[in-house]
Amino acid sequence: MIDNLPVKAVMRAVMVQCHMIEDDLARGRIPSNPTTTSLLSFCVFLNSATHGSPDFFPELPIEHWAFYGKIVRKLVAAGELELKAQDQFDTAFSKSLLRPAVSKA
Repeated sequence: MIDNLPVKAVMRAVMVQCHMIEDDLARGRIPSNPTTTSLLSFCVFLNSATHGSPDFFPELPIEHWAFYGKIVRKLVAAGELELKAQDQFDTAFSKSLLRPAVSKA
C-alpha cells in the first residue's frame, strides 16, 4: 500500500499507521509481535530522520529491510528525507546482515 502512494503522502501515511498501531497495542486490540515492532521501529526512524538525526533500527526480518529501504530511497529521491538518512539506513542494514555471520563464527 505505502509503496503505491504518491511520495508526498508516504510520510503522513506511515505516521498515521504507526499511531493506529500504538493505539491498538495500548488498548489491547492487537498483540505485540515482530511485525508491529518492525513497523513502529520504521516509524521512529522516519520521524527522527525528518528531524535530521535518523536512528538505527533493532534487528528486523530481512524482508522488512528490503521494503523499508525501497521507501527510504523513494523519500530521499523526492527530497522528503536527507541523503544521510539513506546512508544511515544502509549502514544499519549492512550491520544487520553481518550479525548472524559474526555470531556463528
